[in-house]
Amino acid sequence: SISGLMRTIEKERATIFTWVPFIFILMVHTAEEEGIRHNLSSLRLCYSGGAPISTDIIKRFHQLYGLAVVQFWGLTEATSHLTCQPIDGTGKLGSVGEALPGWKVKIVNDNSEELPPNKPGEMIVSGPMMKGYYNNPQATTEVIRDGWFYTGDIGKVDRDGYLFITGRKKDIIIVKGQNIRPSDIEGVVHTHPKVAEAAVIGVPDELRGEMVMAVIRLKKGEVATEQEIRRFCLECIANYKVPKQVMFMDSLPTNAAGNIDKESIRNYFSIPFLFKKQ
Repeated sequence: SISGLMRTIEKERATIFTWVPFIFILMVHTAEEEGIRHNLSSLRLCYSGGAPISTDIIKRFHQLYGLAVVQFWGLTEATSHLTCQPIDGTGKLGSVGEALPGWKVKIVNDNSEELPPNKPGEMIVSGPMMKGYYNNPQATTEVIRDGWFYTGDIGKVDRDGYLFITGRKKDIIIVKGQNIRPSDIEGVVHTHPKVAEAAVIGVPDELRGEMVMAVIRLKKGEVATEQEIRRFCLECIANYKVPKQVMFMDSLPTNAAGNIDKESIRNYFSIPFLFKKQ
């Protein structure tokens, strides 16, 4: 619990705190609803990574705790973070900082051409990264090209060299800092005997960052409930991957290639007023 976490910080006199945005959001909500009941004066540095954190939460956290949230960005393939804001909290709000020594970051278009400052594109990096994915040369050649790692993240670099993450090129959902592949969940949902087709997407959620949603077209004449689909998924996948929302549609939109148009579905279900807070 957040109360237990803050009690531990107070007891152990912790000085550095590194967590995902979800924890900072909980700390803000707890302080606003219950007040701050623990002495956290030992803290001198708070890091956030795993997913972008909203500027609103950064501001509210600073107002409540008197501490800046220093954002960084890293990759498993790089073994650690490769950009970081100044640790004194003077970095640009919303940025994940500048490239650390030994790393280079470029923003490129679909033709791998470098883009000018403030123009969004795919973020590619060069530095002490992995040699490749274990026993998967095809996946390795897809992401490592001419010494550059293609991250699948979309971002921009301003004229001062500060990096801002704006989206993802890969079909990945990030919940509480954990990466989830929608295809893993879709594979399970499609095995349900009542399901004709399904798409799994991530929709914005203030607490989790994103929430897993399954959008389903049932077979003709079939009837199913959200609880039924969720119970079915829970038997096959970890709880954090189970869709928190299940929506049923008479038909799912398709693109010019005839595939399910997940971008259209995502845009439609990203309207905030459609959902209650979980």
